[in-house]
Amino acid sequence: MNAAERPRREFDVDQDRWLAIDAWRDTGDLGLCYFVPLERGTPAADDRNDRRATLEPGQTLSDLDLEDLAALWSAGVGLTDTERRFAGPDDTLWLARNTGPVWAEGSAASDSTGALLRCLSAARADVEASPVGPIRDEPYDRLSELLARTKST
Repeated sequence: MNAAERPRREFDVDQDRWLAIDAWRDTGDLGLCYFVPLERGTPAADDRNDRRATLEPGQTLSDLDLEDLAALWSAGVGLTDTERRFAGPDDTLWLARNTGPVWAEGSAASDSTGALLRCLSAARADVEASPVGPIRDEPYDRLSELLARTKST
C-alpha cells in the first residue's frame, strides 16, 4: 500500500470475497468502512452490493479479527439512490453523491443537480461537479469522464 492509499483489507463472507476500505474519518475520528465486492481479485463493476458501516474512533481494520470484520459487514447498509461507486481514470475508487439542485439564473432550481465526488481508496480532495442528472442514472464511464474533466479545470 502506498502512502496515498487508504487502509484496506480483503476477507470472505460465505462464498464471496470483499474488500474493506477505511474510506474516511471525520475530525472526531469517526470513520466510514466501505465494502466492495471483488470479482477475480478486482472491485466488481456493479455497485449494487456495496455496503458501508461506521468505524468507531480509534477502531482500525487491522485491529479487527475476521469475525469482527464480518460482523461489521453484516451491520452495513447499501448505497442510497443518490449514490454510485465508480472507478476513476487512475483506477481509484470513487463515490458520487447527488448534492441538490443546481440553481439557475433568477434563483430558480434547474432540473439538474450537483454532485460530490469523494475518493474511497486514496487520500484525495473531494471534487464538486455540476450539473449532472440523478447519479443512479449516470453510466460509470460518464462519472469517470466527469471526474477527469472537473479535476483538470
